[in-house]
Amino acid sequence: MAPSPSLPYIPFEVIASQILPKLDVKTLVLCTSIAKQWYSLIKSPSFVCYHFLHNQRASIFFQICHIERDSLLRRVFRFQETYSLYTQNLLLRRPLANPPFDRFKNNETFFTIVGICKGLVLVIDSNLFSYILWNPSVRKYVLLPRLDQCLERKACLGFGFANDEDFKVVKLVNVHSSLRQAWVCSFASNSWKSVINNNGNNINNNDGNNDNNLVGSCYVCEDRSFLCMNGNIIHWIAKRQVGNFYNFVLTFDLAEEVFGQVPLPEKIRVRSTMSSLSLFETKGCLAVSNIQNGVVPSPIVRVWIMKEYGVAESWSKIIKVQIKELIPRNVLALTNNGEMVIEQRGGQIVKCNPAMATMEELGVGGDKVFGGYLEETLFLLGKGRREDGWREVLVLLRVEVEQLGNPVLVLLRVEVEQLGNPKREKLR
Repeated sequence: MAPSPSLPYIPFEVIASQILPKLDVKTLVLCTSIAKQWYSLIKSPSFVCYHFLHNQRASIFFQICHIERDSLLRRVFRFQETYSLYTQNLLLRRPLANPPFDRFKNNETFFTIVGICKGLVLVIDSNLFSYILWNPSVRKYVLLPRLDQCLERKACLGFGFANDEDFKVVKLVNVHSSLRQAWVCSFASNSWKSVINNNGNNINNNDGNNDNNLVGSCYVCEDRSFLCMNGNIIHWIAKRQVGNFYNFVLTFDLAEEVFGQVPLPEKIRVRSTMSSLSLFETKGCLAVSNIQNGVVPSPIVRVWIMKEYGVAESWSKIIKVQIKELIPRNVLALTNNGEMVIEQRGGQIVKCNPAMATMEELGVGGDKVFGGYLEETLFLLGKGRREDGWREVLVLLRVEVEQLGNPVLVLLRVEVEQLGNPKREKLR
């Protein structure tokens, strides 16, 4: 057998700047075992952020929760969650293994996904006592401290990034039809703090030009998940009474820890119920959907996008379609080719082509459903807890890098041995 040709020498600077940023997350996790220099680079906050911004691979993520009840007393006796990823065209499905913290649950509790931001998933237990941030791409998670000062189960949650290294979780609680409690937990400080005073005013909002009583005079919709845009501004559907009731988008800036508002399209500002509205992001723009059930001959779904963020006049209606043969409950996402992912009453997921007014079931559904875009990310790679021991064996990477105008083939041999089994920890 002829000896294999020697591979050309490639400086680490070229590998770091032209090869590693182009790799997928799973491959990069394996590359951390090649050398300490690679390990330090891939887990550094600057590389994690650079990789996320320049190498976004997104899938549509679903959590389906099935609830089994006693046939006589109708009492719940088992919860079972399943997770899956779909390609953006919704043609290919890949089941996901249950998260590593799933082993902590029992028959009386289940985990609910609240939302997604930059590839991280916010998960709570059914008692709202445990707050977990999970990265399915690297199968790591972090537990946030319990909020003993506020054990309200009926609350609105959200999370995002205050900066490249610190993320925050926000909990809002309505009391007597108005927002009266707002708590923020920072990963850096590992503690909760209140950002609303006893009068319902934002503690950090000292700008006299802003509506300081915005928070205490509004009610946040508890039936819809949050949206985090630009990584650091959380959005919720809310309503407020100034003369008449009107719907709007309540925002929270995680860096400044101040509340604000974004107007909704005029047609749904007054005439629609909050539960008929859903927020999501498409092509970098804020989008809102409105489902109008109970109309003849069939329900109507409308979608608007805000072409210029914060400018009410920039709302533009891009979809209006009548949905036949089903009752839509929530618009979960809008694909790049313009198809809507819709949850219908009964928990089944369908995709709708607005141009053709056609429906197609995806074959997934349950008693509780969450769906949204999930990007691959390295966040939590160097911070979170991982599942028990795992094994990866021989991996060959084929990467082309432009060097002096000529493509160079790089083969990397990676062997990862069995890792130790960390001690199991209980959720608080």
